[in-house]
Amino acid sequence: MLKLKVDAERHVGLVRVVREEHPTAHIIVDANQSWTRELLERLTPELQQLGVELIEQPVPAAARGCAVGWAPTSRPIVPAAWPAHQASTSSSTNAAG
Repeated sequence: MLKLKVDAERHVGLVRVVREEHPTAHIIVDANQSWTRELLERLTPELQQLGVELIEQPVPAAARGCAVGWAPTSRPIVPAAWPAHQASTSSSTNAAG
């Protein structure tokens, strides 16, 4: 398993190089809260094509509501550093309106 640290400028190109060098590796990217929801939405399809299995901490903790419940694909999306009990509480609260 390879965990790649990425940011708002350095992301897909890095993953592409790593995938070429390690075609069977399990890849996780950690954006360390450096992305916006718009960037997350734009990059997710290409990262999927490159076989990324998990996007860790894509958006800032202050924007945690922007990614809750957003999973356009079967690939997991992990919002910024939430304890599991907070994530399920936030999802329940957002679902209720």
